[in-house]
Amino acid sequence: MAISLIIADDVEDTRAGIRRLLSLDPEIKVIGEAADGRQAVEETINLKPDIVLMDINMPVMDGITATEEINFRFPETSVVIMSVQEENEYLKRAMLAGARDYIVKPFSNDELVDTIKRVYRLDREKKNSLVKKAHQTDPQIISFFGTKGGVGKTTLAVNTAIAIRQKTRSQVIVVDLDLQFGDVAAAMNIKPRQSIADMVQESSEIDRELLESYLLVHKPTGVKVLCAPLKPEHGEIIGSSDIEKILKILKETYQYVIVDTACYFSDPVLTALEMSSTIFMVSTLDILAVKNTKMALNIMENLNMHGAVHIILNCADETTGMKREDLEHALGCEVLCAVPTSNKTALSAINKGIPFVLTHPNSNIGEGVMRIAHSLIQGVEKPAREKRVGLIAGLMGIHS
Repeated sequence: MAISLIIADDVEDTRAGIRRLLSLDPEIKVIGEAADGRQAVEETINLKPDIVLMDINMPVMDGITATEEINFRFPETSVVIMSVQEENEYLKRAMLAGARDYIVKPFSNDELVDTIKRVYRLDREKKNSLVKKAHQTDPQIISFFGTKGGVGKTTLAVNTAIAIRQKTRSQVIVVDLDLQFGDVAAAMNIKPRQSIADMVQESSEIDRELLESYLLVHKPTGVKVLCAPLKPEHGEIIGSSDIEKILKILKETYQYVIVDTACYFSDPVLTALEMSSTIFMVSTLDILAVKNTKMALNIMENLNMHGAVHIILNCADETTGMKREDLEHALGCEVLCAVPTSNKTALSAINKGIPFVLTHPNSNIGEGVMRIAHSLIQGVEKPAREKRVGLIAGLMGIHS
């Protein structure tokens, strides 16, 4: 497959000359052009090239700013800076902005082609290494927890699972542990014929074969799903010992076990949280969510779970009167990732049952989820965790 490329330069003759040079190599295909930095970003959104050849001095948006935006929003696209010798200071700034390499004007055909192919090869090796690393890391149980309905934990859990699957091709499963009002199946347009409650009722001896028979497949991606009970009252039959067995078995088969929890502490939820290598506490910028999140963090600290907890700020709209810094100050910890507000995209995805990472991967909200997935693939640093104490003791702040 040819290396796809966009040429960004405000001089039309320069773009035409570069296109002619590259047309001589069948391994490189120019799929677009841009006359300014803003257009380069827009063309990257639309065409998703492997590489952008970026001039520095351009109108509307300069090449350095465009490079920074592309590197942040589309990390899978590499930027190669085109510069003249007198622009060394600009060149340093461009490399800090995320450019992979640079080439000095005027350049020969061989210099240009060699630079493009070298950057592409190195990026391919890096991506392959990322996939390999995902398969080599220990299996992970990742729980999404929120203390208030509507913070978006189910949406983030489902889309993160799919994003990980897309990036790594690893075995990924979503466990819907909101045992009364689980929405994972609806969010993925899956019609649940059977659930975790049916499995627990069938046999007290849960094994891998039985568990696999109750899993459903999200056909567009291959992500597996263990659905919540079909009726709220059926959630009562599932105990913490059942959850412990289920998660232990899944961890033996799946590289990533994504758990969408209920928005309150129960024995099954606490068991899942205790078994999780990463707990994403989802909050929004409203005072009620912040208050409840703070209380939950205190409880988790008393339960010695705080080392696994990371804050995800969803619907990060700072026009509401509260900012990310206010949330961090209130909670006493940093936000790992902020997912921008995109109500129209998120609501449309929910109503259609098609996760937005499939339909709008380059939207602001899609990129936010990709950052969450990337943090899991790369490995979120977590302090050593201590022994769990009981729920009542945790709630009261008593350690054994």
